[in-house]
This record gives sequence, structure tokens and C-alpha cells, in this order.
Amino acid sequence: IQVTLKNKIQITPTPPDATVKINGEATTIREQECNAVVNWSVEKNGYVSQSGTLSLNENGVVLNRNIHIVLEEQKYPLSITVAPVGGKITATVDGDIFEDYGSLSLDLVAGSKVVVSASLDGYYDSEPKEFFMPAEPYSVAISLERRPKGITIVPVPDNSLVKIYVNNVLVSEKTGTTAAQAFSGDVVRYVVSYA
Repeated sequence: IQVTLKNKIQITPTPPDATVKINGEATTIREQECNAVVNWSVEKNGYVSQSGTLSLNENGVVLNRNIHIVLEEQKYPLSITVAPVGGKITATVDGDIFEDYGSLSLDLVAGSKVVVSASLDGYYDSEPKEFFMPAEPYSVAISLERRPKGITIVPVPDNSLVKIYVNNVLVSEKTGTTAAQAFSGDVVRYVVSYA
């Protein structure tokens, strides 16, 4: 009587609906003769596949192998930039907050809810941009708009003529309290003529 010893291999995947193949056959359980080599793979769309080779060579001893394979969700790169460079980027991903200056790179799972905004002194804050991470690399570029600062000249006596120049251009001329706007870095000068 010749007895053929067989080993049993069972692969349990997470997520449970992942496709398991043992020696090319779609199955989670397979009996195999001792001293055999078993090739296996586990895959699912949206997840990082895993595969390997298992040797069932244990000097003729029957071994039952139970293997649990956990697939990681596939992640895709998200690149966020802000102009001008130096702006603060805030990204909220499924409730978690990430911040950096100038640029921000994250690896995210497809379908993650993302809200991105940016800010910088002297500029208007960007409107929040909300989206769901696609199943591909994605880039967001934010351009901030300069915010003017208010300038108010209150002459004494209050019936004096005030002229305000921004970058050598007359922007306001009025008797009494006079206002104008200029951006950070602009050259502002004013002239007060007393009556």
C-alpha cells in the first residue's frame, strides 16, 4: 500500500472579498502533496496585491498551513502648492489636519474627503477647495490674491488738503480725513497742504 501524504494550505484574505489564487486556481483552500511548492496571490482593486511562494517540504511530515493575508489600500500621491511660495497650506483629510508652508505632499486612499486652503500675510485667504481623492495622482495649485491695506491720513487742522501717492501715482486727493489702499511693499507718501 502506498500512502500519499498531503498538506492543506488555506489563505484567508482581508478584505474578505479579495481574490485568492493558489497555483493559478481561484481558491482559498488547496491540498497539495508533501515536498511541493505552492505559488499564491491575493488581489483586489484599490488594494496593493501580495504574492509569494510557500515550500511544503518538511521531510514528509503533514503540515496544514493557515495563512492570513492583509491587503493595504492603494494610496495615490496628492501634491499641493501655493503661490506665492511661503504661504501656509492646510489640508483636512477625513478629519485629520495636515499643514506645511509652500508645498504639501500626501499619499491618500482613493475616495478620501479632502479640503484644502492656503493663507499668507498680506494676501486674501483662499476659498476652501473640497474634493474626493481620485484613484490617480492629483495636484492642486493655489494662487493667493494680494490684499490691500487701508491708509488713513487725518490732518490737523482738519480742513487741510491731503494728497496720497502710491508708487508715485496720485490715488487720493481730498480736504480733511483722506483714505487710500496700498499693498505690502508699495511705496506710499502723502502731502498735506495747510489752508
